[in-house]
Amino acid sequence: MSFWKLVKKLNQNRLLPVNSVDNISGEVAIVEVWRDHYESILNCVDQSKYKNKVTTTLCNTKFDSHMHVSVPEVADTIKNLKKGNLSS
Repeated sequence: MSFWKLVKKLNQNRLLPVNSVDNISGEVAIVEVWRDHYESILNCVDQSKYKNKVTTTLCNTKFDSHMHVSVPEVADTIKNLKKGNLSS
């Protein structure tokens, strides 16, 4: 489903998509503008040291097709993390 079709569905056909944002037009370009905007907001704190540790851990983990992680498990794990402590 395209981005704008999803927006239309979520808004129950009440709103029409905009043609441009900040003089940017086209579905893909507009999506990129918003992606970049929210990425800069949500990633405003440098987490590179944590990212490197997580990436290393993931690269060294052996996964198989029988592994399953649910959204509630991830949410609980994140909630139980202590700030600044990745070894939890």
